[in-house]
Amino acid sequence: MMSPAAASLVRRSGVCLGIILLTALLLRLTGRGLNILYILVLPPAIIAIGAVLSPALSDIVAGNMRSFYHPGRMRDRPRPAYSTIEARRIRGEYREALEDLEFVVLEAPGDPEAWEMMIGIACDLGDACLARDLFGRGIRALAAHGDKERLSRKYRLRIGQLRRREAGSGAGGGTMS
Repeated sequence: MMSPAAASLVRRSGVCLGIILLTALLLRLTGRGLNILYILVLPPAIIAIGAVLSPALSDIVAGNMRSFYHPGRMRDRPRPAYSTIEARRIRGEYREALEDLEFVVLEAPGDPEAWEMMIGIACDLGDACLARDLFGRGIRALAAHGDKERLSRKYRLRIGQLRRREAGSGAGGGTMS
């Protein structure tokens, strides 16, 4: 599918082609070589072509420059602020952080970072069942395949860490960290 800027450029190019053809036809109909008509018709035609094409070209160039300076995908809505949630997590207020994240996923269910944080907090609590449930909810909520893969990797990593921690503390020789 063609981007709106490219479609606009195609339409505007058609207008420019029409201007050029009309100018050529007008000059051809006069039957004269270089004369006053070239001076009177050609410069305004060039100016008209520039005026018609410049907005579409500037949209395309601006879009390319925007993607050069901001290569990440553009979001429809701004990312939620996670600083309060992270602060609660650091203080050990895991349940409160999970409650805050529940509100985040209600507002932005397609945000993989929120689901990753929820799974991480569940693992911090040592609750593998909760982590599994959150993982399932996250997979259902995420639309992009790449986001689902990212969440799967994070889930496997955190569950593996939780299992190693449980195995270490279950043997009596490890400490919970």
